[in-house]
Amino acid sequence: MQHKSSRSRSPSGVHKFSAENLLSSHAAALKSPRLRTAALRVLAFDPGFERLGVAVLEKENGKEILKHSECVHTSPSLSFPERLLELGEAAEKLIKKFKPSAVALEKVYFENNAKTAMQIAGVTGMLSYIASKNKLPVLQYTPLEVKVAVTGYGKSDKRAVGLMVSKLVVLPVRKRLDDELDAIAIGLTCLANSRYPHSK
Repeated sequence: MQHKSSRSRSPSGVHKFSAENLLSSHAAALKSPRLRTAALRVLAFDPGFERLGVAVLEKENGKEILKHSECVHTSPSLSFPERLLELGEAAEKLIKKFKPSAVALEKVYFENNAKTAMQIAGVTGMLSYIASKNKLPVLQYTPLEVKVAVTGYGKSDKRAVGLMVSKLVVLPVRKRLDDELDAIAIGLTCLANSRYPHSK
């Protein structure tokens, strides 16, 4: 999720115009009283077949809480169907363990590598199937929608997204890959979206 911008940026990678008010404005948006309902839990994925970013977030009384996040890795020695099997089994276990109210995915677009695009589309389709099989709604968001929801700027780079994720939810101290941080950002986007289905 990276775009170039002709405007100047601060060292953090966040557009300098919005840097001062970024945290307060978007934390307030995510915690708007109109979005406060009973506990909501989302299982978010950043689709990939080498690394699948995963995050489980919960919203209760207007507060976003990270319950779990990780990167699921598959071996390059496996065939693509075998990788899909491993990822699908991991997704099934996560649904069984965390009992989410919905599944959130990022819509990924590729312009140059058709093979990679088809494989990631396969992962997305598999995850959507598993969610539907478990009677969970599937919400999809473009990279632009995720950046705007988390940072307030549609051309933010990965560093800016990761920075804001760490400001919006409490992250246990350890190293994380971009895929995992992206999954958390996707989950935050879902929880911030007023169309997110309410738990019954």
